[in-house]
Amino acid sequence: MTNRKKLQPAESAKSHYGHRLRKYRDKHGWSQPQFAEKVFCAGDLISKIETGVKVATPDMSRRFDKIFNLDEEFEDLQALAAEEVIPGWFRPYVEFERVATSIRVFDPLHIPGLLQEEPYTRAILNSRYDGDKLEEAVSARVARQAILHRKRPPWVLVLVSEWALRRPVGAPEAHREQLGHLLDLARRLNITIQVVPTSAKDFSPAAFTLFSHKEEPDSAYVDGVNGFGLSITQHEEVETLRVEFDLIRASALSAEDSIELIRAVMENP
Repeated sequence: MTNRKKLQPAESAKSHYGHRLRKYRDKHGWSQPQFAEKVFCAGDLISKIETGVKVATPDMSRRFDKIFNLDEEFEDLQALAAEEVIPGWFRPYVEFERVATSIRVFDPLHIPGLLQEEPYTRAILNSRYDGDKLEEAVSARVARQAILHRKRPPWVLVLVSEWALRRPVGAPEAHREQLGHLLDLARRLNITIQVVPTSAKDFSPAAFTLFSHKEEPDSAYVDGVNGFGLSITQHEEVETLRVEFDLIRASALSAEDSIELIRAVMENP
C-alpha cells in the first residue's frame, strides 16, 4: 500500500472513476495484477485507469460492475469520464445526439461512429491519435453508443455509401465483424440502415447529421476538414440539409436490399 500515487477524486471524472475503482479493489484485498486477471486485462492498464491516465472502455466498466456486484456504477461513470476527452469543437454534436429523439446520418466515407465497433473505430482514429490518446478517443466514441441501449432509444436512420462498406478499414476480420455488427443493428426496430449505391449521382461529399428533439427546434452538424465540424441551429439551414438528406435517401437502396448488400459484401469482400 506504500508509495502509491495519491488520487484526487474531485479533480476530474477520470480521477473519480479511478478513485472508486481503487477503493473497491482494495476492499476486496486484490493487487492490481490479481484484479487484472479477474477482468482479463494487463495490470499496467488497471494502474493507468486508477491514476486517471486512461479511460476505461464501456465493456471493461460493465466487467467492473459485474465483479463488484454494482448496479451500473462504473458504466455510468465511464460515460462521464469519456466525455471529458471529447474535443471542445465536437461537444455540441455529442449534446445534440444525447438528447435527440431521432437522428438521421449520412456519411459517404465511413460507417458512422454511432454504429462502429471498437476495432473499426481504432483503425479510423489511428491516423489522428496514438498511445493513450488513441484509446481515450476510442472509448469516448464507443461510449456515445449508450443512447442506443436506453429504455427509450432514439429512432436512427443511417445512409451509408456502398463505397464505405467496401473500403477496407483495419484487419480484414475486423472489417467483416463490423459489417456483421451493422446487420445486427439493422434488426432493431429503432434503427434503419440504407445503402447509397456507387451508381448514385450528385450527393453531398460531406457527412452530416440531422437531430430532432422533443422540446427544442431541430439541429444539424456538418463534418468539416480535418475532423472539425459545424453546428447548425438556424431553421433555414437545417431545412436545406433535410431536403439534401431526402434527395440522397431517394437514391438509396431499400432497407431490405441494403441488408442483402451488406451481407454480400461481408461474405465476398
